[in-house]
Amino acid sequence: MRKHYTVIAILATALLIFLGYLGIRQEKRFLLELLRSDAEILSQSIILASRTIFEADSLTESMIEDRLSSVLLFLSEQDEEEFSNEDIAELALMHNLGYLGLFPENGKPATVNPGEIPRGLILELMLSASQDSLSFLGIDPAFPQCGNAKGGSIKNGGVIWIAFLPPEEVKELRESIGFGQFIRKLGQFPSVRYITIQDTSAILVGTGFVRRLSRIETDPFLKRVVRHHNAKGRIASFKGEKIFEFVQPFPQIGTFGGIIRIGLSLNEYNSLIKDFYIAWFILILVLILVSLLTIRLLYAREKIRQLETNLTRTEYLRSLSQLTAEVAHEIRNPLNSISIWVQRVSDERGENEFTLKIQKEVERLNGIVSQFIALAKTTSVKMEEQSLEPLLQDIIGILSPVASEKNVKLHLGGEPEKTAHFDYEKLKIALLNILKNGVEASFPDSTVSIDVEKKGKDTIIQITNEGNPIPHKKGEQLFEPYFSTKEKGGGLGLFTARRIIEEHCGRIEATSKGNLTTFRIILPGVPPTSSSR
Repeated sequence: MRKHYTVIAILATALLIFLGYLGIRQEKRFLLELLRSDAEILSQSIILASRTIFEADSLTESMIEDRLSSVLLFLSEQDEEEFSNEDIAELALMHNLGYLGLFPENGKPATVNPGEIPRGLILELMLSASQDSLSFLGIDPAFPQCGNAKGGSIKNGGVIWIAFLPPEEVKELRESIGFGQFIRKLGQFPSVRYITIQDTSAILVGTGFVRRLSRIETDPFLKRVVRHHNAKGRIASFKGEKIFEFVQPFPQIGTFGGIIRIGLSLNEYNSLIKDFYIAWFILILVLILVSLLTIRLLYAREKIRQLETNLTRTEYLRSLSQLTAEVAHEIRNPLNSISIWVQRVSDERGENEFTLKIQKEVERLNGIVSQFIALAKTTSVKMEEQSLEPLLQDIIGILSPVASEKNVKLHLGGEPEKTAHFDYEKLKIALLNILKNGVEASFPDSTVSIDVEKKGKDTIIQITNEGNPIPHKKGEQLFEPYFSTKEKGGGLGLFTARRIIEEHCGRIEATSKGNLTTFRIILPGVPPTSSSR
């Protein structure tokens, strides 16, 4: 029999190892899809925001153009001899201009704030000025860029008028609005390596050092995106680093268009995959040790069955105590080894979700062994005043997979945040046994509710499930040892629960009404003294 158990344990471990390997491969695909989803959301957000920003930028450019046009057209209709330097200064102040200049063919120029604007830009506007026609520099509603200077000029006869906005106003516009500025701000996020919009000719807008990125005409991957007009993702290299690149067609907005490319860091992805491999290794180790423990437990169970046929109840319990002490000794040594390995990995690699879960389950298994021994010997309760909610949430988390298999919902209601005096680990075992029985006895698609209420100084925990009712005669035997209404039940769950609750100086009641079965646990408001019972 022991040989059969060994073969079964080895096969089960091998199967779980293979499933773990498949799980890691699936997790890799899932994480890449998650990266793609994040990049797609970011891309769509950029596209939606770009339309609004572009419209605002275009409107701003048009307003600037109208503002300069009205001033220049007004000035072009005036006699230049009527304006002195003081008049020009007053006009510049009135229209909030950073620079205003009058350049006659024969005569001395008159300007305001000549040092504010580079001479090259002024010369460029002078050369571009045409008779009775407006010329502009840095203003393009179809491609708003919020450049360093925004000005205009007009020529009337032999006179050229030139006007520029104040540089500080232009700077404020550049920093507050602008599509390029918006893209650059998004590129400052730690996980974003670059964001760029490019067409077949060049990169239109980009963040960071994107000049080395491939061009559309030289990259088959980018060509396919443009040709099929579909978003795609790939693993690529950027500045010596592996990154995830998401590419999507960018709609035509003004003169913008082409594709948007978003490069995301793979650091978190690589870290998670490394953690999965570490957890996989730990899982293999744990499975081997658990298999050995299972063999010993099954072998011990065979011994117990042999004892049941030869011993009376008292002799059975006494022998059970001795046997469990021996089994506990054999179990706890490997459990300690598991705990040390997990702690060592946590110290070297840092704690993560998997090491915490393994450590927690090791502690729970150790607690179960201790409670099993407690059936045949005195126990000690350590009372502390604490909230019931963490305990109940812990139990719900443990039983959620079991409940999901039957499509049974676990609902926590009432006032779970209320405090009571109890031993956390002991009461956890008691409530876990009761709630587990409730889930197993529930109809599919039903709900098991856990309600907490204060009644005076006492705390009442009420667990209700919908299932087949408990016969009245059997209800009186529910809390007796080795009595079970289940075919494979051991009959110790509710017996252990009642014993633990009585150690808390509380009581437990079970009632059935129709298809509803309710267990009421009453914990006293005055804490009992921590002692052996």
